Amino acid sequence: MNPAVCSAVLCNYSRLKEDSWDRFNGDTWYMIYDFERTCDRALADYPLYARLVEYKIDGMSNIAI
Repeated sequence: MNPAVCSAVLCNYSRLKEDSWDRFNGDTWYMIYDFERTCDRALADYPLYARLVEYKIDGMSNIAI
């Protein structure tokens, strides 16, 4: 996965998810769905990293984390 794309999705995750939550025929819904599945699998063995991703999604700054 391209780090720039991953960063863009994480930075805009909440808005993207909210805007696409009921639009099952849109590309954004499937992108978020795939992103969540990929993150879940990639971070399954790393709960600390999974928590950090949650903090970033919630909009926390790196200094706050």
